[in-house]
This record gives sequence, C-alpha cells and structure tokens, in this order.
Amino acid sequence: MNRWPRPFQVLHSFFYTTIVTFPFLVTIVFWTILYVGPWYTDKYDAWSNISQHAMNSLFALFETFIARTNPRPWIHLPFIIIILALYLGLAYLTKATEGFYVYNFLDPAQGAGKTAGYILGIAAGIIVVFVIVKGLMWLRIRVTEKKLGMKGKFHGGRSLGHGDVELEAVRTWEK
Repeated sequence: MNRWPRPFQVLHSFFYTTIVTFPFLVTIVFWTILYVGPWYTDKYDAWSNISQHAMNSLFALFETFIARTNPRPWIHLPFIIIILALYLGLAYLTKATEGFYVYNFLDPAQGAGKTAGYILGIAAGIIVVFVIVKGLMWLRIRVTEKKLGMKGKFHGGRSLGHGDVELEAVRTWEK
C-alpha cells in the first residue's frame, strides 16, 4: 500500500472505518427492527440470517480488538452518514422503480413522523457505534501499548506512527 497514491491510501482507511462500524449497525437494525416471527425452522434460513446479520459483527469485533490500528479519525463520521443517506436514497429509488420498499419501516404510509424517527434513529445509531468503536480502539491501544508496553514494530522496523496505521506505511524514500 505504501506505493499507492495518497488518495487511495485515504480511501482504504475510510473503507476500514466502514468495516468496523457498519456491521454493528446492520446487526442492530436487523435484530431489533427487521426480524419478526419465531425462530427459523429451516436450518439454512437460520444460518443464512445468522451469518449475514450477526457474524459480520463478530468479525468487526475481531478487527476492533485484535487488529493493530489507531482509532478511526473523526473526519470519517460525516462520510459514513453520507453513505447512509445515499443508501436511503437507493431504497426510495427501488420503491420508485420496482414498486416496493426494501424495508417496511421506510414506508411513509405508516406515518411521516414514524418514518423520520426511524431514519434519524439509524443516523444517531451510526454516530453512537462510531464513538463506541473509536473508544474501544483507544482503550485497546491504552491497555496493550501504553500499560503493557507491547508496542512492537511495523514493516521495515519502523515504530508506530501518530496517524492512521494505513497512512503510516514505510515510504519508498525512507527505506
């Protein structure tokens, strides 16, 4: 990655932010709003929903606690909200072109206030998730690197930098 142009490095860092935040939101929204009914009787349906709507959070937890990355920068938060807004627009575009709502809670027929509440609640949810993930990453660094002294070395023997790990790669002129 150190040979990539700087914009691609920044986009990779943002992509990592989406990996450690969106899965938690997806899991919360699915199991609190979308999942209805009794537990699945078909094993395939049960595993399919667990793997799509729960395992992704497990992997995100792994990335949060095990991967050696710095807390996500605050500048990523507005862009995450923009992506959610674009996804919302896509859901309404699907209604306009295909004639159905991807998510029933987006149907304004249930009441505009209720629909707005869901939308604002999900936006607030991603902010809370972002802050929690940022805090957990900060805590991991505090415990492992500050208290336990487990700083380690990166590629080429370089110590941990101050910015995003993705953007702290060994540059070709530093070798």
